[in-house]
This record gives sequence, C-alpha cells and structure tokens, in this order.
Amino acid sequence: MSESPKRCAFVVIKLLAYGESFILLKHDRDWGDYNFPGGHERESDGGSLDRTAKRELLEEISQLRDVRSTIDLNPLTGELSFGPVYSRSTGKVSRYCMQFYVLTFSMPPSVLHEVFATGRGNALVPIREMQASRLEESGISKLAELLNKSVSGGLRAIPYSWRDDVCQILDRDALERITKRQLDIAWPAADSHSEEE
Repeated sequence: MSESPKRCAFVVIKLLAYGESFILLKHDRDWGDYNFPGGHERESDGGSLDRTAKRELLEEISQLRDVRSTIDLNPLTGELSFGPVYSRSTGKVSRYCMQFYVLTFSMPPSVLHEVFATGRGNALVPIREMQASRLEESGISKLAELLNKSVSGGLRAIPYSWRDDVCQILDRDALERITKRQLDIAWPAADSHSEEE
C-alpha cells in the first residue's frame, strides 16, 4: 500500500524593486536549492494548510514575527499534487499535496531590511530568472515551475506583497547583495555554506 501524500504549504512574497519583479526564496540546505518559505504540515496544525503556511513562514523568516499583525496570507492556489519525486531530506520517493499562499503587507514592509540583513539564506530572485527553462540548473526549486503553471497568467500575474516599489526600503547596493546571483558567489555549494562568510 502506498503512503499518503505529504501535505505542505508554501508562501509567496513578491516585491517590486526598481521596476523589476522579484520573489523571495530561501536557500534550503536539505534540498540544496532555493525554495519558497514553507514546509510540511504538523499534527499541531489541525489539518489546516492555512496554519501550516503561517507557522512555517514565521519559523523560517522569524523577523516577521514582530509584524505579524500587518501581514495576511491568502490562498493563491487550491491543493496541488506534486511527485512522485525523490526527497533528499528523507532519502525516499514521495508524493506531495501542497498549497501556495501569497503574503500581503498592510503597512510599509520596513522589516525587509532586517529580513535580508541577517545573511541566513533569504534571496530575492528576479521572476525573469524563475521562468527560465532550466530552473534546476539555476538552483531554483521545481516548485517554481509548478506554481507558474498553476496560476492563471503565471508568476507575473501573482499580486505584489506590497503595492509600491520597495526602493525606499532596499537601496540598490542592498538589492545587489541579496539577489540570487550574489548569494551563489558566496555559497558555491550547500555543503560548504557557513552562516558568516
């Protein structure tokens, strides 16, 4: 008898910076790629992927805990099937049932400066790079392709997490430091990553 699909929830944070669209991804050491904040449902989530999404978001981007009253998570997709796929974290082939949520800020997201100042694997990836045909070679999770196919109009149609350009919060130098390409230079391989380079 096959195992039930593992249930997961992921959060999309889409930002406009200097006229270009970016999505926040995290470096996942277990999988060795960049992925959306999120993860597996726990029993304490009570069968609610909404709760899973919020819990995982606040665990993985802890700086958002202080502004949790200014963020909302809204379903971006229904529950989607993914796999079977080999899981590097479990060492087995698994099937997944997952749902994506979009985060929206109700106040200017000045917390972004802290989110990216920590140097713990948060990256802004240009959407144009996420729509490339060779996502895996670029180190971006295949879930980006699943999301792109599952949302009418693709990644570009996903609403922004904040209505204005975040250039007032992230200056150009900061933006260059936190884009995926810059992080790839600092982290040539997941195994050799250290917190402080």
